[in-house]
Amino acid sequence: MTSATEVFDGTPCLLWTGHVDPDGYPNKLQVGGIVTSAHRIAYWAAYGLIPAGFQIDHRCHDPARCSATDACPRRRCVNPRHLQAVTPRENTLRSGGVAAADARMSGCVHGHAFDKVHPSGRRRCSACERRLGREEYAVRSDEERARRIDRRRELDDDAERRQRKNSSARLAKRGERPDRCLNGHRYEPGSHRIGLSGRRTCLVCRAELNARMRAGRGRTDDDRLD
Repeated sequence: MTSATEVFDGTPCLLWTGHVDPDGYPNKLQVGGIVTSAHRIAYWAAYGLIPAGFQIDHRCHDPARCSATDACPRRRCVNPRHLQAVTPRENTLRSGGVAAADARMSGCVHGHAFDKVHPSGRRRCSACERRLGREEYAVRSDEERARRIDRRRELDDDAERRQRKNSSARLAKRGERPDRCLNGHRYEPGSHRIGLSGRRTCLVCRAELNARMRAGRGRTDDDRLD
């Protein structure tokens, strides 16, 4: 079930004419209790058992002319003289796929040589890693600086609010009334409302609270209207 086609190394490619798998390789066959692809059986019949962990590479495959897809006809070649047992890495390097192109690269896209190997096996560039680390640190530093500034403002506002509250308590103890609400708005004609109990309500604080309620923020513990 083979047909001769192009010549490689003085012998023609013998293409499998039977069914092929989705990757374009001959379908698996069973020979002597072993189930494997036809090109692996051809190598085994000619040279003996395939070393453990090795793959069968088609030497007739030319990455410059063949596509790294199931359309490559040389994936169907079963000529033992065109087959070679190689490691998975060597098989990848000989192909024309994206992984092979990456494996053949000696440096990163910025021109730095690969000088580190990640535990996963991926090669790294120290120069780019240092640059990315500095950029990430700068971003974290800016975010942390902004958080500290916001927190300092919150603490200052809390301290000022406590100071006004203590001042109001001291005035009330002496029988006097403060001239500002706890949020610092001065009590002036038209700026507040006096209830039946005599308690003053700051209309500015009331307007701010209503605006927050309409915006969906809700009321907080710091919202005091007196």
